[in-house]
Amino acid sequence: MHTPFNAEGIVTKIFTDANGTQHIGLHPIPDRSGLWRYLSTTLLLLTMLGSAIYNGVQAWRRYQRHRTRMMEIQAYYESCLNPQLITPSESLIE
Repeated sequence: MHTPFNAEGIVTKIFTDANGTQHIGLHPIPDRSGLWRYLSTTLLLLTMLGSAIYNGVQAWRRYQRHRTRMMEIQAYYESCLNPQLITPSESLIE
């Protein structure tokens, strides 16, 4: 059976089944609305990627500030609990 037909697209695969019938896989050529959909999906992906990078940098900075803040608080409590009124070089007993 040889029935004429017309198809447009990009051939993605060709194979022959057990009966000897050839199967052709076509990917459609995108039309105007398809191109806009691809463009908007790409822009959304880039926006999400930029947002993830920005939030990652902000989280890293927040982590670093937290570490230095905790060290400063610890040093402050140490100075309050163990005050050092004069340094050893200023000692009167030598």
